[in-house]
This record gives sequence, structure tokens and C-alpha cells, in this order.
Amino acid sequence: MADLSGCYLDAGQIDRAGDEFLGILSSDPATRHFDIIPVAWRGASLGPAAEARAAAWLSTRGVPIANFLGASWLLASRRPEAMAVLEELSRSSDPRIAGLASMQVWRSKLVTATTDDVYRWQAQLEKMPAEISEELGPVAGA
Repeated sequence: MADLSGCYLDAGQIDRAGDEFLGILSSDPATRHFDIIPVAWRGASLGPAAEARAAAWLSTRGVPIANFLGASWLLASRRPEAMAVLEELSRSSDPRIAGLASMQVWRSKLVTATTDDVYRWQAQLEKMPAEISEELGPVAGA
């Protein structure tokens, strides 16, 4: 399932990648495959199916990681709604969700970030769970 999720993401099928990843978490909430979560790290133009699926994830009750995925992919097109969800999730008791949501909030502030912001973000990044920092490999070094 992890390989399939990655293949879907590489093929630009974020709706299928996200659904496959959510299936992994549903069967094993403590999965060792958290590092393959299909997160948007850049603004992307979504097709109608992907946008509809991301909107469904955003509004899924009781599944914070689905809400996170939706907010991640809709940050460019539905910014106020996505930011509200990300801000809430950045206070999650699950450090994986809180860390990823915080980074998505940072993503929205890159244009106005100061050097102090970057240093603060770097310090926070170094404290994140291994599943998050492993997933960020190339992003963290960018």
C-alpha cells in the first residue's frame, strides 16, 4: 500500500495517493510508513477529481490526518479554510500531525519570513518526530 501511494503521488494522482495512505493509517495508526504521506509542499493546480477529494478530506469529521491532507492540497485555492484547519491541527496532541501542520503554516508565510523566523522554524524542525524529518529529507535541506 505504501508503494502504491507513492506511485500514485508520482503520477500526480493525489486523490488516489491520499486515499491509499489513509487506508494504511486506518489499518495501522502507528504505521512505520508515515513518511510516505502525500503532502503538498508547493502550490499545485488540482484537477476536478483531486480538488473534490481534497475538499472531502478537509471536511472529514474525526480524522485529523485526512483534514491535514485536504488543507495541505487546498492551501492555494481555499486558503482561509485550509489555514484555519492547519492552525488547529498545529496544536494536535499527535506530534506527527502537529509538526506537519506547523510546516504547512510556515509554507504560507515564506514570502514574509524573516531570518529569525527561519532560525525558529529550523529549531522546531530539529525537534520533530523521526517520521517527519525522514519524510522531509530533501525539503529540510532546501
